[in-house]
Amino acid sequence: MRSIRCIFLDMGKVLLDFDFMRAAERMRTLTGCGPERLRSAITGGDLAVRFELGKIGKAEFRDEVCRLLGVQVPYDEFASAWNSIFLETPILPDATLAALSRRAALWVLSNTNKLHFDFIEGNYSFLRHFTGRILSFEVGAMKPDYEIFDRALQKAEVNAEEALFVDDHRPNVEAALSIGIDSFQFLSRDQFTDEMKARDLL
Repeated sequence: MRSIRCIFLDMGKVLLDFDFMRAAERMRTLTGCGPERLRSAITGGDLAVRFELGKIGKAEFRDEVCRLLGVQVPYDEFASAWNSIFLETPILPDATLAALSRRAALWVLSNTNKLHFDFIEGNYSFLRHFTGRILSFEVGAMKPDYEIFDRALQKAEVNAEEALFVDDHRPNVEAALSIGIDSFQFLSRDQFTDEMKARDLL
């Protein structure tokens, strides 16, 4: 069995659940625009990708969404609506993360943007169990691109065979596996626990 020194965990749908419709309903109240129009504005072009790669900042992102929707929303109200996607209770219990952190260094490895991460950092306590983070908007690369995995291994100072990666998206898992990182797809909290027990990490 491999000796795992580092565990890379995705954030959305692994550490923290989210629901786009929560933000869509908040934005409908602010703008009168329905969910599909909002989704099209954010994902119809490359706006969301540029934001998650750190190519544009928080205010510029707000400005561009408002321009595409043809509305004006004050920054604080926009940020509150944008961050309302996150559910209040993390997916993984605090005790589970604490136990894992005693067996291997925990690192967040996530495609995300600064607006979301600033909110998470200020409103959830689970990050205290983590040694560090590799975030798409900070490193300028996104899963499943190999570059972000290379950056993660370098930052955590481990070899691929010393790392474990968990993500809810299969293509991201397959990308990590292809470069020698032990990986599995997150399906449920119980399945996650079973996978960690099988690797003698819980």
